[in-house]
Amino acid sequence: MCFRLPVAPFFFGALLSWGGAILTSFLLEILALSSILMIYLTLRKWGKWAAILATIVFILMIPYQIQLHQVTSDGIFGWFVILFCFLLRYAIYNNSLKLWLLLGITTALATLTRPNGLALILVILAIFFLKLGWKKVLSFILVVFLSFGIIIGAYISYKGIRYQDYSITRGFNSIIFNRIFKYQDSAVKASNGPNTEKFIDLVEKYVLTSELYMDYEISIDEFLTYRPNSRFWADSVVMVDLIEGWDTDYRLLAQVSLEAIRANPSDFLKTFAKDIIIISTANPHISDIPLKIDESWIETDEEVKLNEKGLPAPTEGQLIPESNYDWLTSNPGGIFPTEERIDEFNAKAGDLIKEYQRYTGNEKIRRIIVFLWDSLRIPIVFLWIFSILGIIFSRSRDRLYLLTLLLLYIIIFVGTKFGTDPHIRYRLPLDPMILISGFAGLTLFIKKIANKIKD
Repeated sequence: MCFRLPVAPFFFGALLSWGGAILTSFLLEILALSSILMIYLTLRKWGKWAAILATIVFILMIPYQIQLHQVTSDGIFGWFVILFCFLLRYAIYNNSLKLWLLLGITTALATLTRPNGLALILVILAIFFLKLGWKKVLSFILVVFLSFGIIIGAYISYKGIRYQDYSITRGFNSIIFNRIFKYQDSAVKASNGPNTEKFIDLVEKYVLTSELYMDYEISIDEFLTYRPNSRFWADSVVMVDLIEGWDTDYRLLAQVSLEAIRANPSDFLKTFAKDIIIISTANPHISDIPLKIDESWIETDEEVKLNEKGLPAPTEGQLIPESNYDWLTSNPGGIFPTEERIDEFNAKAGDLIKEYQRYTGNEKIRRIIVFLWDSLRIPIVFLWIFSILGIIFSRSRDRLYLLTLLLLYIIIFVGTKFGTDPHIRYRLPLDPMILISGFAGLTLFIKKIANKIKD
């Protein structure tokens, strides 16, 4: 619970335990249908045809729909994003205390699904621009803070009492290290600073001297520069947690990251900006979203492939095989779970997931849907352009709503990319924001052109 936020695990755990694949599929379908309805009602403000066309495009956003039907936190977070957009649209126009209350609750639940949902609390800034009396402004801000704070506060208090960890999600420092270590070429060097020197010394002393790394003859240069290196990153996180201690919360990894950025800021900014531009403008393909949950961590009877030395063959281009335990970190007492406890957990999780995995749908229907998506999808760059035009051509609260959506999208997306792998799956839950603002802007643009023609 210190590392995985509770909403998605409790939601899917309860569904799979109580009703298996049938109940899980049924509830996910309800979420999917309700999201379609919310997209339509949100855009109805800009006209019936804008709402209809946007809803059709949303239904045909197949990668998004696939993600929404998977047993992952991405789909649940995406649903909360749509609910947030829906509630915000009515809260801004109706000046309803109840709607702002629901927005605070939705923001809290989104945050407890994915930590980047915390940025949604910035919606309170929009309240200052509603041109209401100061009493109403303060009451709206207060109700958002209270509804959000009670839920988040209760969760943090529980974690603090049980695990001595007073954060929404533990491990942020290791996430920062993820970008530097995995995606900045040769960024971690001893010359960067004293913390990097300490990190390298720890790797040489505790990681490279382990039996596994000695068997594969991994050098320190390979550890720091070879790509792909997700196993090296994971073992670095576990090592720092074990050696430096629970209370440090991976502070050493954050210090190493900051030294790498200070040593070569232009290279960091160039790589980061490049990832932002590529991911934010890419049109997702159905193949970008796996149709089945990865079962590689579930123990199987498959024969392990061996290399020429008789060792398990490395996977995915790495110098050393992936580990079923590379996500592990300690508890407050510095104790790691035993392999028996991990295997027991994996077996139970595998039994729950495998039943859901068997439901793959009709292949002919899938081919038709793939064809429609590949043929009719609108490049997301157009939605970006029309979102900006919508802000320019709109007035008053229309402009406030569209500007709020666009700014929240940018803040959440950029913040997410700072720590996560540059994969489009992390952008998909936010796409309804740009869909809504894009079609609203398109409608306003068409009306502007039509009025000019009439004049």
